[in-house]
Amino acid sequence: MNRVEEISAKRQLLRNRMSDLDIDGVVISGQAAFSWYTAGGENRVVTASEEGAASIVATSEQDYIVTNNIEGPRVSAEAVPAQSGFTILETPWHRPGLVAEKIAELGAGRSFVADGGPWNLPPLPEDIVQLSYRLLEPEIERYREVGREASFAAEGACHRAEPGMTEEEVAAVLAEEVYARGLIPTVILVASDERIERFRHPLPTEKRIDNSLMVVLCARRHGLIANLTRMVYFGRTLPPELAGKHRAVQQVDAAFILATREGAVVEEVFEHGLTSYEANGFGDEWQNHHQGGPTGYQGRSYKARRGEKRRVLAPQAFAWNPSIAGTKSEDTVLTAPGGGVPELLTPPLDWPVREVEWGGDTIPRAEILLL
Repeated sequence: MNRVEEISAKRQLLRNRMSDLDIDGVVISGQAAFSWYTAGGENRVVTASEEGAASIVATSEQDYIVTNNIEGPRVSAEAVPAQSGFTILETPWHRPGLVAEKIAELGAGRSFVADGGPWNLPPLPEDIVQLSYRLLEPEIERYREVGREASFAAEGACHRAEPGMTEEEVAAVLAEEVYARGLIPTVILVASDERIERFRHPLPTEKRIDNSLMVVLCARRHGLIANLTRMVYFGRTLPPELAGKHRAVQQVDAAFILATREGAVVEEVFEHGLTSYEANGFGDEWQNHHQGGPTGYQGRSYKARRGEKRRVLAPQAFAWNPSIAGTKSEDTVLTAPGGGVPELLTPPLDWPVREVEWGGDTIPRAEILLL
């Protein structure tokens, strides 16, 4: 399936769902949904914004891309393939209100919804949002590539780290590794020593590394986001307390991953992780940080928690990120149709691993690298 065929398949999925919901049109402005619908295209200019610089208007008869005359040429040439069925509608950049007017004109007298943007339209129903959760085979192939490159980037940065470097210097090395592989970092967190104990979302600072290092990366390409964490200790052996905590968080992570099977209710998967926290002597740690959830075109499509009744789909990407003060375990996985063991999309590559068991199956989890 090439990109044109993938877009055609998604267009039919969306039109069928629109028909079921009696919706005439969908306006897609977000970077995540744009990349999904265009089979990896980008409407991004500002990386830190969820909204892109071009909007798709998908109707039951025709798909339009509405943007200004700055973005139109690139979108037409690079964001969508030729013969993919999009009509590009350009407006002058110095008259920004015309984009909204054009979208209003296309939706006049019709039932439209939107994934955001200043269009004053109802939000996308969950039944449409969920269309991006179940991945097609070309998306899976792209995701495997993104995941491996993200692993190489994070692990490469860790191998280049040294005691005495600042956290910001490590972050700079990581950004270099990421961009050199054609990825876009959406999250870079770096902490060392006591900051790993204190903060679950540690922005890199000028602090210099003494012994311990945590590197967290979320990196995007083709709209798909790979999420992972790697831990480093500079010394011959791990301190016993840190070794025990990391062994425990690996067990929790394995419980989350190995319970993530097609058809499972997400709150039930969540309870597997909490059971493992309790069994490993850290029953309250889950309350100090969210535990992750489904991923793909967003860092997390939603966060898993008690009461979450949505079910695990397949193939669908998940990233669990359990943490215990001082350590963490995280990788991106892909669920298997039929309920098999999830596949690691960000496998530890140049890194030590330990096979961890839960429920009769095992999954390799990243160890703390000794340097």
